Amino acid sequence: ETGDPVEIELTTDLRDYQETWVETFLDRKSGVYVGPPGSGKTVAAIATIAAVGGETLILVPSRELAEQWREELLDHST
Repeated sequence: ETGDPVEIELTTDLRDYQETWVETFLDRKSGVYVGPPGSGKTVAAIATIAAVGGETLILVPSRELAEQWREELLDHST
């Protein structure tokens, strides 16, 4: 079960392996995306947030990464 509904739509096409990541996360109801920089972990996570449709907690270790997340959300979703 999820928290309050989140109205979010992904505006970026996923790569095949990102789609696999999201599907696996949804099947298992949890997961961690691991990959090198630039592999699309954040975009896959945004797609997962959209698919789950519920409140999501994103934890990052710095304000800089929080700002990067914000920018990615604005760039890749509605």
